[in-house]
Amino acid sequence: MELVQTRWESQECRSEDGIFFPDDTVILLAGSPTEGYRASLRQPLHNLTVENPDGWTDTDIDPGCSVIHQSLLIVGGGGSYEGDGFLAVVDASSRRLMWLLHLSGVERFTEVRVAGSLLHAVSEEYPFRHEWTIPLETPHSLLPRTKKLN
Repeated sequence: MELVQTRWESQECRSEDGIFFPDDTVILLAGSPTEGYRASLRQPLHNLTVENPDGWTDTDIDPGCSVIHQSLLIVGGGGSYEGDGFLAVVDASSRRLMWLLHLSGVERFTEVRVAGSLLHAVSEEYPFRHEWTIPLETPHSLLPRTKKLN
C-alpha cells in the first residue's frame, strides 16, 4: 500500500507526533523538546488511520532546509499548523522515503547537517531554539536541547 510514501510525494504527513516509515509503520513520540521524548513500539499505521482517517497535514518544504549526505537527501521544514516541524530522510537517487519525523510544538526546522551517523538539526521560532541530535539509523533515539533566545 505504501501510504506514507504516497502522501509524502503529495507533500503530506500524519499530524501525530511520530516517526513514519515507508512500510506504513510508525513509532509514536510523547513528550516535548524541553522534557525529551518517549518512543512507542513500532506499530502499523493502520491503527492511526482507522481512528482518524483525516489526520493528514501538509508539509511546507519551501522555504525549508536540506542537505545531501552520501546517498541521502535530508529535508526539513514546517507543517500546515503553526508550530509543526518535520524532517525527512530520503534516498537521494530514488526519492524513496527512509523515515519522516513530524512533531508539533517544535517550530519549523531551519537547519540540517550530518556528522558521521548523526543528523544535527535546528527548529526555531522566537523565543525558542531547539537543537536536535538524531541517529540516522535509530531516529526514535532523538535528543532535543532547548535554548531560550534573548
